[in-house]
Amino acid sequence: MRNQIINEHDADVLSHIVNVCEDGKQFYQHAAQQAHNPALRQVFDEQLKARLSVINALRPEYEMRKAKPLSREQTVEGRLRELYTEVKTALVADDKEDYVLVEQLLVSEDRTLIEMQEAINAVSNPALSMQLNDQLTHIQQAHARMHHLKNVLKPH
Repeated sequence: MRNQIINEHDADVLSHIVNVCEDGKQFYQHAAQQAHNPALRQVFDEQLKARLSVINALRPEYEMRKAKPLSREQTVEGRLRELYTEVKTALVADDKEDYVLVEQLLVSEDRTLIEMQEAINAVSNPALSMQLNDQLTHIQQAHARMHHLKNVLKPH
């Protein structure tokens, strides 16, 4: 996609998906600080790095095409998800907090997966669509990992 111009619509789509990924990155940072289980904190740190990899792949594309930095704007949905998780973890027993974090991170991964798929279909630039599709693989892997963790940690 290098040196190809993207239109305003594609730039908006790219900006939005980067901000959704930033929401996830921030959520993983928060979860890593809140988790009781050290192994889970490590998983959250790894997930954060995977999310950062997607951001680092997509942000420069926007900035190069638009010749301006991409501003970080937490999405309303991302902030509400964080607040909801804080309240929910405060209301459950201590031994269930890690499960609630994983459960809510999976919801965030669901959202990111849907948003990425929609972005791929929404952009008109074929090269940008391919690049988003390349990043979709990372999002799918992160989603699968959280889904697996949720099943493993599910209270009986």
